[in-house]
Amino acid sequence: MFTSIFNDFDDVFKSVVKSGDFTEVFPPSNVYTNEDGCVIELALAGYKKENVSIERVGADEIKISVKAKEEEENNKKTYYNHRIKTSAFERSYKIPLKNYDISKISAKMEDGILRVTIPRAKQEEPQNFLINID
Repeated sequence: MFTSIFNDFDDVFKSVVKSGDFTEVFPPSNVYTNEDGCVIELALAGYKKENVSIERVGADEIKISVKAKEEEENNKKTYYNHRIKTSAFERSYKIPLKNYDISKISAKMEDGILRVTIPRAKQEEPQNFLINID
């Protein structure tokens, strides 16, 4: 548990230092399991689903990448205050994918929340059988 907290802090710290903008951090997210599987929720208000990419990386990682929103119209505006920013970012989540059916991963974007669902792998019932002795 503590490792996860330190990893999250490290991710936030790296993103702030890399961007040079101490108001910019990753959008909030939830990762949880239930009886059906694992769910990743990411708050992406202001982003379009066409700019979001989800991929499996290695044996136990899901990476979510988001492209920056095109802001061509901003050149025609004079802002008094400009705090709503949609910058590009990448976030990876370590999940023991061997416990899940990765062929059935699904994602849905609704009300500014991206929800990635990874169903649990079905456990095969052990079959009883006789073993012949030679």
